[in-house]
Amino acid sequence: MKEIASISIPILFAASIFAQAQAKHSAESIVARAKSSDVSRLDSRLPRQRFDDWFRSVVGPMAEVRWEANDCGEQTGGKADKRRDLPVCAQAEALLSDGRKVVVTIAVGTMKKGLTRVPGGMYYSVVEQGDKLDTIKRLDDLPEMLRSKAR
Repeated sequence: MKEIASISIPILFAASIFAQAQAKHSAESIVARAKSSDVSRLDSRLPRQRFDDWFRSVVGPMAEVRWEANDCGEQTGGKADKRRDLPVCAQAEALLSDGRKVVVTIAVGTMKKGLTRVPGGMYYSVVEQGDKLDTIKRLDDLPEMLRSKAR
């Protein structure tokens, strides 16, 4: 029982820091910033297009897509988090019909400075299949990754 208590305190602490950032900007505005981002600013090899439209075209119309605002996975739950200007991200997750999941996380600002005019770029992106993770290095690589794994 002590282990559970010691784990939940840092999680609650981290959640409270992110809640403070969300007080400045709603989860909806964080997600809206990423959705409307020009995908060519996230990967120069891609044409000018809204990120959400591009993402939907890559994962397909049947994929279940969910969006969330988060701390980009950077909070440790420690006291040092209060001094850091942690990033704020919007994350798109697409569940494909074959069971794979595509996760693309876009940095859209920081907790102290707020949302940036132009998103800071792709923060973390993977294709998950079971317990295997394939890192997406450039967004332009994603369509081919999905095609080659589907065969």
